[in-house]
Amino acid sequence: MNNCIYKISIRLDKSQLDIIYSSLSSLEKQHIYCVNTDSSFYYDMVDEQIGYLITSPQEMKEYENILSSNLIPYICENMSSYVLENKIDLELILDEFVDPTNYSEYDVFVNLLNKWILNNLNLDSILDRISDNGIQTIRPIDKEFLKNIKW
Repeated sequence: MNNCIYKISIRLDKSQLDIIYSSLSSLEKQHIYCVNTDSSFYYDMVDEQIGYLITSPQEMKEYENILSSNLIPYICENMSSYVLENKIDLELILDEFVDPTNYSEYDVFVNLLNKWILNNLNLDSILDRISDNGIQTIRPIDKEFLKNIKW
């Protein structure tokens, strides 16, 4: 697995984040703008900004370094195993935050998320989940993966 699914929670409201962003150097702004992701989806909460990114660990580390060096409070979590093991359903979670202004970003993110899942699934994890939790835990993406296995 080259890329991972990350959740980044920036613990500032939008106006606070805008003030800090304006004080960043041009290089830092350029790097934040150019973080190499397969896809991302961001949404605003009352006192925090939340984003899900499909990117490499190295790119995520560079992004975190900019946040840390500018004293921006954040929490970053690698959500890859939770997504692959179907412990969280990002499509369902993020659907709540979709509106007409971000629908296309959501649609692109979900499509690339499903491709990422399909590329990173393995037969053992699906069979373990069936054994532990029953056949009802199979997602459409798991079925697609199983159909593509050459027996």
